[in-house]
Amino acid sequence: MKRSVLTLATGLLFLSILSAQDLNLTPSRVFAWDDLPAEQNDNRITRHISEGSTTHLAYFEMQATTINPQKMAHAGHTYDDLEEIIIVTEGEVEVTIEDEKKVLGPNSMALILPGDKHGFQNVGNTPATYFSIKYRSKAPMDLSRGKLSGGSFWVDFEDLEFKPHENGGRRDYFDHPTAMCESFEMHVTDLRAGVESHPPHTHVVEEIVLITAGDVSVHIDGDDTETKSGDLVFLDSNVPHSAANIGKTTSRYFAFQWK
Repeated sequence: MKRSVLTLATGLLFLSILSAQDLNLTPSRVFAWDDLPAEQNDNRITRHISEGSTTHLAYFEMQATTINPQKMAHAGHTYDDLEEIIIVTEGEVEVTIEDEKKVLGPNSMALILPGDKHGFQNVGNTPATYFSIKYRSKAPMDLSRGKLSGGSFWVDFEDLEFKPHENGGRRDYFDHPTAMCESFEMHVTDLRAGVESHPPHTHVVEEIVLITAGDVSVHIDGDDTETKSGDLVFLDSNVPHSAANIGKTTSRYFAFQWK
């Protein structure tokens, strides 16, 4: 009898822990720019999007930062167990990684490995905005894998080749492992007016879609949501999804996937 009670108690404890973890999972949904709460200080405005975990990531945080002209977002710092990716959406952001600097304009990005000191500064005369995603994998971090794949890096949008296709075209940023992910791929799509990207489909990799221009209807597991520039979509593993341009001009959105 005592053993049965102990087994039951252990099972209930396990279920309660599992439920708490499930409650912390980031949902597949649209995060509308206009609904994001803004926190302002002397140098920047921060919009917190989401914080939790995902199917493949033990920790997952998304936010957007708008830096005042000629100001730093924060002093240079290092994350020992987090990887970070940023996407510039407006203005000119000088990215510093260790001893190297690069000014990135709209639609440019940077990925920073754990352990690399980095900082961001608005070097223009207008506000500069970037989206930031910080994450830690559930699998053990493999820093050597990340360094062998190229280490921390940035990609300037102006350096990318445009590859046209029947629905519009795309530009490829990168496709290789990182310290936290066994695979990570990013591209940006230009979608013609009135065109669907593809029928609803699923994949094991998780995905973020960041709308940077136009009006896009996003389909997520049976529901359709109209989005506009600045809106961000998170798609968990194996969730049916698609996107369609419902505007009268070409739309543009980032898509990046990992596992």
